[in-house]
Amino acid sequence: MRTGMKPQKNRRELFGYKICDGERVIHETEGLIVSWAYTQYCNGFSYQQIADKLREKNIPYRADDCKWNKNMVQRMLAREEYCGENGYPKLIEHELYEKVQSIKRRRAAIRAARKEVPKEIRQMLRCGKCGSGIEREKAGKVMNWQCRTEKRTTEEYITDEVLLEKIVKKINEIIAHPEVLEIQSEQTFKLTLSMMQANNNILRQMQEQKRSVNEIQQLIFQAAAERYQNCTTEDATYYTNQLLEVYGQEEIKAVLDFELLQHTVKHIYLNPDGELQFEMINGKII
Repeated sequence: MRTGMKPQKNRRELFGYKICDGERVIHETEGLIVSWAYTQYCNGFSYQQIADKLREKNIPYRADDCKWNKNMVQRMLAREEYCGENGYPKLIEHELYEKVQSIKRRRAAIRAARKEVPKEIRQMLRCGKCGSGIEREKAGKVMNWQCRTEKRTTEEYITDEVLLEKIVKKINEIIAHPEVLEIQSEQTFKLTLSMMQANNNILRQMQEQKRSVNEIQQLIFQAAAERYQNCTTEDATYYTNQLLEVYGQEEIKAVLDFELLQHTVKHIYLNPDGELQFEMINGKII
C-alpha cells in the first residue's frame, strides 16, 4: 500500500496533500511547509525569498526535485483549497489566507503606481538634520538622498519606490492613530525644523562673512517672522481639528494618496538612518 509519505514523482495532488487509502489527507511535512510559507509572506518575505529558503533546506516539490521558484510559491499562496475548500482538508485558517491576498494586492498596487517620486513630493523633502532641501544621488542602480547644504547622505540605499512605500506607511500610521496629530498649546511655541534651517542659515552667513550687516539683519527679521507665524495657538488648534477630522475618516491606503499628502503635510523630513518624519500643517512633527 502506498502511504504517500514521499513526494510524488509526477505531482498530481496539490502540494500539502496526499492520497492515503483512497482519501485525500494532509501530508504532514508538506502541510507544515504550506503554513510556514503563508506566515513568512505575511512577515514580509517575497515569493523569491520563500523559494530560496525552500531550496536551501532541500525541500522537495516532487521526487528528487527541490528546484523551487517564485512562480511556484505564488501559485501556492493563491490556493483557497488550503482553507478547506473544494473537498480539501483544512491546512490554514481562512483569516491567514485573506491576509496574504490583501498583502499581495497592496504590493501589486504599489508596483503599479508611479515608481518615480513626483516633483511635487521632491519639493516637500527636507534633511532631517538641518532642514535643508535634499536631492537624489544616483550611482548606477544605487540610489540614496543627499542634503544640499551639508552633503549628508542617507545611510541606506533608498530607491524612489522604497521612499514612496515609506510615505504610504507613515500616512497609514497616522490613519491608524490620529491622536498623534494632537498638539498641546505649549508645544506650539517650539522650534520647527524649518525654523532650525533658517537659524542655521543665519549662523552660516555670519561665519562666512559674505553678506553685509543689513542683509544678515534681514535674514534675522525673516526668521523672527516665521517663528511668530508658527506660534499662533489659534491657527494650530484650527489645523489640528481639520487634520483630526480628515484622518479620522480615512481608511488604510494601499497606494499613495497624493491629494491627502499635499493638503495635510507641510514637509517630509528624511533622516540619515532612512526614517521619515512629517511636519503637519499644524506644526506637529510626527
